[in-house]
Amino acid sequence: DFLKSVLVLVSGTVLAQAIGYLVSPFLTRIYSAEEMGELGMYMRLVGFFSALATARFELAIPLPKSDNDSFLLYKLSLRITKMVLLSLMVLLISFYFIKPLRLNEFVFGVFSIISTLFVVYINLGTNWSIRKSYFKKISHQRIINSFTANGLKWVFGIFSMGSFGLILATLIGFFFSSLGFIRD
Repeated sequence: DFLKSVLVLVSGTVLAQAIGYLVSPFLTRIYSAEEMGELGMYMRLVGFFSALATARFELAIPLPKSDNDSFLLYKLSLRITKMVLLSLMVLLISFYFIKPLRLNEFVFGVFSIISTLFVVYINLGTNWSIRKSYFKKISHQRIINSFTANGLKWVFGIFSMGSFGLILATLIGFFFSSLGFIRD
């Protein structure tokens, strides 16, 4: 049973990674190094915000003995997330009025905050699924994220959408990946 669970998780992760590696040579020809750098900055910002937004309590969800205690951690993570993301949004809007940002900088900030919300749901859903042994769900969501984000990056690249297309594709990938976890 353990080996089967490991195989399900590994196969989903390997397939999701393979999609990214197969599409990567095409994306590096479509997008400039600067555009890929902006995507990297966006991903680091979303990673930082998502760690900050949950205070990493989602990592403790699989640990308690009762589901009730785990669900309390889940709800605590969501409450912290709401407070942090609202604070970030107020800070972004305040900064926009204090020192006017260009529209693309403001959109970058808004996309980062929205993506953080989806990443939080993915992280919470992944850890809840680990607790409940729903390993197929984790694999499916990783594949959905990879397929959606990489496919859209390619499509948006064909339409010369630049770094905006890369970031939008990543956000949409996070959205579709989080849907399966939000539903549960």
